[in-house]
Amino acid sequence: MAKPTYHELKAQAEKLMAQAEQVRKEEVASVAKEVVAKLNEYEISLADLKAAGYAFASQDTGPKFGKPKKAGTGHVAMKYRDPKNSANEWSGRGRSPKWMQDYLAVGKKKDDFLIN
Repeated sequence: MAKPTYHELKAQAEKLMAQAEQVRKEEVASVAKEVVAKLNEYEISLADLKAAGYAFASQDTGPKFGKPKKAGTGHVAMKYRDPKNSANEWSGRGRSPKWMQDYLAVGKKKDDFLIN
């Protein structure tokens, strides 16, 4: 059996993607019926869902349903800096770094290293 060419494989992939999209549409329709049935059964409105903290995406941004994610800590600004090596910085959260522990051991205070 001959090895398929790139174009043959690409045509097969496009055909499979079209089939997958058709099956998805059918399954979405089925799931949507189930969801609507449950919403009606429990008399749940869109306002009820929003009040419970569920977020809904606009049509052009794609599906993003569900409880909104809690905001993470994100980027935390550095609060302390080693005056001898500016690459050594610390946010003040968590365990203090070795360079800070060394300064504290010789009597310095954390406030001595605050970044203005």
